Amino acid sequence: MIKPPLDVNAAARLSNGLRLRDIICVGLEAKHLVPESGVADAALGWEMPPLQVFWELDDAGLKVIVPFTLFIEAHANGGNGDKKTRLAEIGVGLRLEYEVKKGESWSDEDLPHYAGITSYLHAWPYFRADVQLLSTKLGYPPLVLPVIVSGHPAKQVSVTRLSEVKTPPPLPRRPKPKKKASK
Repeated sequence: MIKPPLDVNAAARLSNGLRLRDIICVGLEAKHLVPESGVADAALGWEMPPLQVFWELDDAGLKVIVPFTLFIEAHANGGNGDKKTRLAEIGVGLRLEYEVKKGESWSDEDLPHYAGITSYLHAWPYFRADVQLLSTKLGYPPLVLPVIVSGHPAKQVSVTRLSEVKTPPPLPRRPKPKKKASK
């Protein structure tokens, strides 16, 4: 695992050798964490835990999994207090596929930096749109996340090669239905 800060220059060195081919939603979840009563007059905010991006390079190209999580929070005293209550969780898992241009060569040490920074930048607009839609569907005002620049993901993202992971990446998934007891 490579922890922040990621090297923006390393990612830039690969920018001409890889081309975004596809962005696929592989997980989507929005859920209330507490009942809505008692937070009607609270100020709303949001928080994102640190992000871990997973990548793998094969004959078909570079594949990157970006599992975003965001919490909608209520801040007591109109946002002036330290008391926060997590009201809802939104999870969006995106898989990005990059084509490797023929004849390009690079250092394998640069690839995780490219995967972490560039995939975050490519996936962010899709995540922003999903958060705005899903926050509304949860009954909150539409949450519009800020636009980001290249230096932001370098400070926020950890990168892990998928082949080094023992358990699947934490993608948002519906829980399996519980089996009914037979009579």
